[in-house]
Amino acid sequence: MLFASTLVCSAATLHGRVKDQRCAVLPQMQVRIRATSPQQGLERSASTDDAGNYTVDLPPGEYQVCVQRDAHASPTCTGIAISARGDTWITTQLRDTAPDLSNFGNRWY
Repeated sequence: MLFASTLVCSAATLHGRVKDQRCAVLPQMQVRIRATSPQQGLERSASTDDAGNYTVDLPPGEYQVCVQRDAHASPTCTGIAISARGDTWITTQLRDTAPDLSNFGNRWY
């Protein structure tokens, strides 16, 4: 006699989009998703498609979503909670990588 056991995994889908400060989508960006709970120890990564979108399946929990333009830039991170049901949508807007120093020489002290 065989007994079947069904393991139910409650997962949701995180849908994201990455844009720059001018709201243009950013293709081929690396996205890192890390659980904020050390017990969960979950980390995922994704790349944006040509439209700046990515999709990741995650179990419920709290996460930090980080996107980094290049190795010299600071990452832009956002905290997000994923519920047990449905989809979660997030848009990450990256900051400019360098400060504007065009008016640096014209300051009064």
